[in-house]
Amino acid sequence: MLKDPNKKAARKTLNIIIFLYKKKIWNDSKTVNSISNGCLSNDLKIIYATCRFFLSEYKEEEPESDDESIDGLKNKFKLMGKNNNKKTKARKSKLKKLIKAIERRGNRQAKVKINTDFMPIDVLNDPHTFCEKLFSRLKSIGKNDNVSKKFKVKLIIIKLLGRMIGRHKLIISGFFTEILKYLEPSNKELPTILAGMIEACHELMPSSEIEEVLNKLFDNFISECLPPPSITIGLNALREVIIIL
Repeated sequence: MLKDPNKKAARKTLNIIIFLYKKKIWNDSKTVNSISNGCLSNDLKIIYATCRFFLSEYKEEEPESDDESIDGLKNKFKLMGKNNNKKTKARKSKLKKLIKAIERRGNRQAKVKINTDFMPIDVLNDPHTFCEKLFSRLKSIGKNDNVSKKFKVKLIIIKLLGRMIGRHKLIISGFFTEILKYLEPSNKELPTILAGMIEACHELMPSSEIEEVLNKLFDNFISECLPPPSITIGLNALREVIIIL
């Protein structure tokens, strides 16, 4: 459905799937991998929404007030058994409803415990292949797209790639080279670009992959001609990368 040529239908489908995931109705790896197809869409709005989903750290909602009253339900169940020995139809019906309510709320609590250990990007079937395809999609965003919208989407893809590469210790050839074009003091989104770049660094990364970026940071930011804020940004970025590597 996410590949539906009707953009409105595809966007609506994506919104519904993400909603069901967050409500813990469809919150398994199959759903996550289905949502990931949105990152490779031809629709920039779908790409942006999907990347936002993967960049949002998964936080469990607080248990509903029903879950807190399980003990109360159990006590009520016991009292109904002790205080009333007559096995009327009404009493049996109430007991059945209480049993179902206890089971239902117990299951809700169990689901909350299951999903506290991972974020959506942790359960992708093949993170490396996904990142390679996403990187190709980043480079393919063309001139026909709206300029401001295009840059906004590229920015969020870089952020997601950075997180994926760093979290899964991946090596995506050309990622750091692609970032070079954005490493200019005049770039208003420089902090976001640098954050994605730093997040992509990890101890398994070959120095050859990051060497060009380090050289450009030295050349473009460590200079007496630049204002102090630009120099500070460059020095901080260099320090963070060197610490990681």
